[in-house]
Amino acid sequence: MGPPKELSEDAKLLLDKLKAEGPRSHRHFMEAFSWDREKYERARNELMELPDIAPYRCRGGGLRIIEQPMTIEFDSQKLRALEKAKSELKEVVAEAETEEEKSEEELYPYVQNWAIKQGHEIVEIVGPLRRRDTWENPDLISVDLSELEWHIGQAVEVTSFEVKLLFDIKAIWQAASYRTFSHYIYLACFESPDDIREKNDGKLYSLCVDLGIGILSMGRRGSGGKGVETKEINSPRRQNPLVQDVDELLSDYSNELKQKGLTNPHKLILKKSLD
Repeated sequence: MGPPKELSEDAKLLLDKLKAEGPRSHRHFMEAFSWDREKYERARNELMELPDIAPYRCRGGGLRIIEQPMTIEFDSQKLRALEKAKSELKEVVAEAETEEEKSEEELYPYVQNWAIKQGHEIVEIVGPLRRRDTWENPDLISVDLSELEWHIGQAVEVTSFEVKLLFDIKAIWQAASYRTFSHYIYLACFESPDDIREKNDGKLYSLCVDLGIGILSMGRRGSGGKGVETKEINSPRRQNPLVQDVDELLSDYSNELKQKGLTNPHKLILKKSLD
């Protein structure tokens, strides 16, 4: 990295010092050159305009040079082997994820049936529609309308469901991302209640509780294990999503909701509040 021609002599001195000594505080440089603050700041400001100079995080602040990418010679045969392994791993992961999604989709009707039995009015399977980004695409949504004394018109509540074979951190964070547009969230996993509660010394379960995520345990039940039981082992805590975010979710699935007799619920609330 050579000093640009437009740098002043003071800035060049400061740059050379920075190259020689590495990241240092502003105080260190001022004392090294016996500069007052005004003189130092003029030189410092010149260097800060360079693309490879950045602030150094220390007490009082300082300067540092952004490290350049390092290229080390590597055995070409080993490098090709690494690239091949990476490519094969991607294929295996993609295939495994596809199979996992197919298996999870088989559980959707059981979660839907459970939600309906709990009194949810409209429960739609929307995961396969893929109309939203991965972490904004619930597997199922429930939309409930209710009359509240403190609310003008009908109150709309959305419950999102994420269905996974395994109870793990990725499943939890995917469910947690639904808090921006859902009043309640459930994470349904094909694992026993004890396994869910005890995984990672109970830390994953506690995380769900802290995030307000409800947990459904799913497993084989009934004669010969031919049935699937869905059991709630943690109740969700109500979230406070923005109205526009909820409305955007409902708009994305408006065609399916219209078939259930539900059309633009938030606009319905607005209309009633103006009557």
